Amino acid sequence: MGATNRVCGSRIGQQIAAPPQHILEQSETKMCKIGQLVWTDDGRAFRYCYNGGVALTANKLVVPATAVGQINLAVAAATVIGDKKISVTSGAVVVADQYQNGLLTDYANGDGSLLIAGNDAETTGAAAFWVRLNDGIYTAQTTSSVVNVSQNPCWGTLISVTDQADVPVGVPLIDVTLNYYYWAQVLGNCHVLCDNTTLAQGDNCTTSAATAGAVGAVDADTEPIVGIMCEAGVSTKYMLVRLMIG
Repeated sequence: MGATNRVCGSRIGQQIAAPPQHILEQSETKMCKIGQLVWTDDGRAFRYCYNGGVALTANKLVVPATAVGQINLAVAAATVIGDKKISVTSGAVVVADQYQNGLLTDYANGDGSLLIAGNDAETTGAAAFWVRLNDGIYTAQTTSSVVNVSQNPCWGTLISVTDQADVPVGVPLIDVTLNYYYWAQVLGNCHVLCDNTTLAQGDNCTTSAATAGAVGAVDADTEPIVGIMCEAGVSTKYMLVRLMIG
């Protein structure tokens, strides 16, 4: 493993072990948690993603899947404070651990955002399924309660489209097969496809309104910032961007 791709980091002053999947590898089997963040020793950061749309191309921007969760789901069984799982009635087919590292909250009252450890599969699209939580519930739920279950944006990623309506996830550095797991770069210098707009060095860039998977010029406050151009953009070429996705 080259030094520039060596994963490192610190938590309370301690070294974090390198993940089992290299940042330049894809895997048919999930090796890390969805959304997990790692750093390389040159200051770049990557998040662990699942490709659920189409085959991905290296150095093109990806965004979350169209369906990012379910809202207003009925609680199927009452809970008590401290419970670390909750049964909810689904409105769609759910894959096992689809909501891992996503968030759950009370639809009506808020009551915080609880990190999801995982979930069971639900194959009918209309039955109850279990959602497992990292921490215990601190507001008891009844069968009259309703909750929101939100996916981590790194699940089911797609190449960005030109409507500029999506939140950027990151940039894979390799081609990724459909239904495989991979790392997407979210911070630091990265080569990214540019569209046909004029981008000067130092300009902010956003998801392109002209070319799928590309970055383009920011022309409205409502457009998400992907990063800062480290060099002038060239149409249909891969130029250096300092990613600021996080």
